[in-house]
Formats: sequence, C-alpha cells, structure tokens
Amino acid sequence: MLNEIREMITMVKKIQSQFTTLQGNIQQLQQALNGVDHFIEGVNKDVAKWQFKNAPRLARIQKIMTRLDERK
Repeated sequence: MLNEIREMITMVKKIQSQFTTLQGNIQQLQQALNGVDHFIEGVNKDVAKWQFKNAPRLARIQKIMTRLDERK
C-alpha cells in the first residue's frame, strides 16, 4: 500500500510537471500567433498597394482585350 501511495505521488508530480510545460507551450504559441497576425496585416497592406498601383494597367489591358475580341 505504501508503494501505491508513492507511485500515486510520483504520477501527480509528473502530471504537474507536464501541466507546467503545457502552460509554457501555450504561452509560446500565443506569442507566435501575435507575430502571425502582424505578418498577415503586412501582407494585406502590400496586396492592397499592389492592387491600387496595378488597377489602371489592368483596366487598360482589359480594354485592349475587349477591342481585340471585337475585331474577331
């Protein structure tokens, strides 16, 4: 019976250690997610800038394509 109690105490300590490790990993994951959010915002801004700069060019290309299709 004493051995069973010792084993139980060992298991509880192991679980506590694993729980502490899990909490640390969760904190690291949350920090990484904040970095990902920041990266996504930057990408979205860059895409918006690219679309703004290329919109007139794409409109001209579309007009040219329409004219070419009308000539067929």
